[in-house]
Amino acid sequence: MKIGFIIVLFHTPENEVKRLKKEVILLGLKNYTLYLIDNTDTGKGYAQGVNEGLRKGLEEKVDYFVIANPDISLGEHFAKKLLDGRDHFGIWGGAMKQHKITYYGGELDKRRVSGGLVRRKPASRFTFVDFVSGALIIVSVKTVQVIGYFDEGYGMYYEDVDYCTKAKKAGLKVGVDTELKYHHFETSNTSSNKDWYLFKNRLKFLLKHGSVKQKIWEIFYIPKTILEFLSIIFKHRKFLRNFTSMSLSSVLNRFLTFLLFINLVKLLPPSQYGQYVLVWAHVAILMPLLDLGTTTYSIVKLPNQKETAFFDIFSLRLLLSAVVFLSTLILAFFLHYEKQIIFYVALTGAAIFANSMSGSFLIISSLKQKLHLPSIVSVLFQIVVIITLTLTLFLRYGIGPLFSLICILYVIYAFINFVLIIKEFSGKLKIRFAPIIWKNIIRESYVYVLIGMFAGIYYGADIFLERVGNCWDIFCRVQIL
Repeated sequence: MKIGFIIVLFHTPENEVKRLKKEVILLGLKNYTLYLIDNTDTGKGYAQGVNEGLRKGLEEKVDYFVIANPDISLGEHFAKKLLDGRDHFGIWGGAMKQHKITYYGGELDKRRVSGGLVRRKPASRFTFVDFVSGALIIVSVKTVQVIGYFDEGYGMYYEDVDYCTKAKKAGLKVGVDTELKYHHFETSNTSSNKDWYLFKNRLKFLLKHGSVKQKIWEIFYIPKTILEFLSIIFKHRKFLRNFTSMSLSSVLNRFLTFLLFINLVKLLPPSQYGQYVLVWAHVAILMPLLDLGTTTYSIVKLPNQKETAFFDIFSLRLLLSAVVFLSTLILAFFLHYEKQIIFYVALTGAAIFANSMSGSFLIISSLKQKLHLPSIVSVLFQIVVIITLTLTLFLRYGIGPLFSLICILYVIYAFINFVLIIKEFSGKLKIRFAPIIWKNIIRESYVYVLIGMFAGIYYGADIFLERVGNCWDIFCRVQIL
């Protein structure tokens, strides 16, 4: 009889991994395999890790699987009673001691279909339950052959409830052996995302397994569901702060940009305003390539990777900014602009490097849930730009000094963001040359590039086609107002 222990790791300390290995060895089992599935750098969910272990175990002819979290400790007599439940259940668990309270499996709320652990000790040793806690589940190979693998759509929480429910629907028995004891430290209890996953996955479970009556009942609970959702948001203030700061900064930046537009139209001659618009439209055409989808890629992928993975993203973005800058200049020569316009394009190219740095700071701030920081920096920069450029316009220095100031301001903005990035890494930021890693990143993020590229081309083409006809018309209207 072969037993397969499947333990899914995620940022699990090495000393804890050694402890788990030692505890399994001390069980004294003659025929077993330990599958340590490390999800730290893969970005996979808990269910994906379990399924990986199940597939390996099936290939190696495992008879029973012990699926467990890394934050457990097996009891002294665990091995002696490990398989006592096999004659009673297809899936079973044990008495779980957690925070000085012992739980005996779980039960579902028959109305809202939410799962909760049971504290009362059953009268008999082997007792049927609605589901077994995912902290430790024992599954026979026959059960896996009948109902298959865990649903990977949950990611975290409720995948255990789902699997047990699927087993019961297939006619298999689910229960607990009250004499099979273990400890659960519940380190995930401190996770800021736990409440959100529980809320979201309960609704997913309801839609998947709930009866028509239960789904109708949920409609009447919509006000309560909304309140539960809001309580999660306000409980985790970082999310609310980040969301509010990003939204507010976006509105403020648009308003400040509009003010600058008014001042430009009123204070610049039509011909110079046309040059101003042309230069910015030209710089904007290749701007989507500056990001190359790395912002979206980083927000999605990097939370499950080591912090140093950001170095590869940062280095790639730095290279892209140089490529985009040079390509923008080459395109200006190709379009046979006047030398003066090409010079203005070169000066405005500082915005390319500034956007690259601000985007990188946005990524690292997002990963550390400090999105209010780039929002504040961005708004302050826009205010400085508005004031500085407006004063320059009022003093009638002309468009040449205007672009010189733009260059200086964006260089300063790039430097400030660079300093803030270094600060987040305590001065240990590294530039890496990693073409293979860059290739993998680009391969996964190119979709976002196409979307941004088409949007940028549309904007640029629109400006090119309309700037001559509209500039004078806009200027005249503002003057009348």
